[in-house]
Amino acid sequence: MSTVSRVADRSASSLERLYRKHSLATRVLHWANFIVIAVLLWTAFLLLSGTPELPYSHWLSPSFYATLHLDNRNDEGRVWHVLFSFFMIAIGVIYVAYLAASDRWKTFVPNAASWKDAYLVVLNDLGVRRHTPSQMKYNGAQRTAYTAIVLLGLGEVVTGLPIYFKNWTGFANFLGGQDAIRAEHFAFMLGIIAFIVVHLIQVARAGWNNFRSMVSGIEVVSGERDRDRSDRVTVEQAVPEPGLLSKPLPAPAVEAAVRVKSRGGALTAAAVAIATAAFIGFAHHQSAARAGVPAWLDWARDTQEPAADGDRAKSTAPDRGSAPADPDATGAPK
Repeated sequence: MSTVSRVADRSASSLERLYRKHSLATRVLHWANFIVIAVLLWTAFLLLSGTPELPYSHWLSPSFYATLHLDNRNDEGRVWHVLFSFFMIAIGVIYVAYLAASDRWKTFVPNAASWKDAYLVVLNDLGVRRHTPSQMKYNGAQRTAYTAIVLLGLGEVVTGLPIYFKNWTGFANFLGGQDAIRAEHFAFMLGIIAFIVVHLIQVARAGWNNFRSMVSGIEVVSGERDRDRSDRVTVEQAVPEPGLLSKPLPAPAVEAAVRVKSRGGALTAAAVAIATAAFIGFAHHQSAARAGVPAWLDWARDTQEPAADGDRAKSTAPDRGSAPADPDATGAPK
């Protein structure tokens, strides 16, 4: 074999492709949802810190909250929780509309083959049975999990709205009453936490190249020369979206493109981090200014607590930042 042929072979074997795996809209909505869900989980934690009428109050024990100086901050947690719940609804509506308009739901929603593939992927991840998942953008387990998280979010919305809108009594009764709704809402939250834990583990297992694609939008896909056609690089992973693959490029060109994209992604992430830190500082200042509840969030307070269901005790927690109700002539609170 001549020297020129050997050099050509080495060049061909090092060819790679840039896969535009995640669009800008997907990345923006993903990280926005990440921030919103993080705030919702934190405020749910605060909401449970001093609400004895809830079956799940002090589920980490009162002394745990007291040690962290987080006891009796349920009013504060509630108003921020309500605010970010509406942010989550807005993000969810935009994301579903985007999936429908762009036809990306076809790579997202499980199909007939997804269920068996998901089962085998789980066995493979547990080391029980070796399995090579279907080579698509998302395998069966991912399709199932990502669809499940959307449904869990929808469940949180459906159960959360009648908790906030106390006059939705008919809908609340349809779902089983306030106690049942709160139990369902809490169960959906645990499901979301379980998804997050599994998702983070899988992201770590997938490696930096996969994680970077959610920041920069591109993933480097290694290819090898097809024996039948020397001008083609086979990329099994990206079969469903061939239009999002670049032509085969030498490794140095791919590295240069990745650096440019990663630099832009890093600057965007830094800007988001700074904005998030600024908002946290603002929220902390606002919460400290008026007994934990800013005046502009008074609309989100739980001011119309309905009569408890038969198995729920009356609230005895102090109402931070509000005066007690004046009794009327009969001695009953107004």
